[in-house]
Amino acid sequence: MGRVKKEDQISVRLDSKLRASLDEIKEEYGYLTDSDALRGLIQLVRNKKIIAAEVEGRLLEMMVPTLEARMKEYYLTEEFKDLIRALMDEIIHEETGD
Repeated sequence: MGRVKKEDQISVRLDSKLRASLDEIKEEYGYLTDSDALRGLIQLVRNKKIIAAEVEGRLLEMMVPTLEARMKEYYLTEEFKDLIRALMDEIIHEETGD
């Protein structure tokens, strides 16, 4: 094994659960060393607003078509038509002073 640079050295004791989690992160993201995995996690935390915005955008992209379809279905129901009729009656009564 080659010489380890000081910046790559980690002086932390990990319990078995944390060790397993770190190994899982290394495997999932393809990190070769513990220090790379920790740097990657720090970068993820630092960029959490960007990640949250990305997730929000993807969710909206997936949800909007479904919501639009459901709204179109609702617009055709008698319940919606009755609601609109009642609203129009109320507006007419306000305008005419009845």
